[in-house]
Amino acid sequence: EWIDSSKTLIQQSFLHNVDPRLMSSILGNESGGGKHYPVEKHNPFGLMDGKTKKLATFDSSGSALRSEARTLDRHIHDYGQTSVSDLYSGNGNTQGKDTHGNWYFTQHAAYCVNDPQCHGGGVAVTQFMTRQGGSASELDYPE
Repeated sequence: EWIDSSKTLIQQSFLHNVDPRLMSSILGNESGGGKHYPVEKHNPFGLMDGKTKKLATFDSSGSALRSEARTLDRHIHDYGQTSVSDLYSGNGNTQGKDTHGNWYFTQHAAYCVNDPQCHGGGVAVTQFMTRQGGSASELDYPE
């Protein structure tokens, strides 16, 4: 399964323009390298379910990898969180009103939010990325 998962990680990273070293670094940080997480949830990334606010459950490691790649793509490319420190800032959503009184997000929540351990997680992910030859401020798929 790990060989298939490695292939899926690389494929999903490429499809979503996310550095695979970032995904493997988050996996390393969140699950002790895939050793310490609830295996029945297939969620070594620690992704949360947006509706229940609890740890998400996936039907396979491939599903978790696809979800992680999409999540990082959204944060990096749609929300402009282009460094590990941005992703792990702990910042929540902030809102404002336009001239018509409609609410809109002025800042989207960070990848890691509402957790006092966000900063420490960012430091660990940065260290993992650096050891793999990556950069904490270059999160796109390497050319």
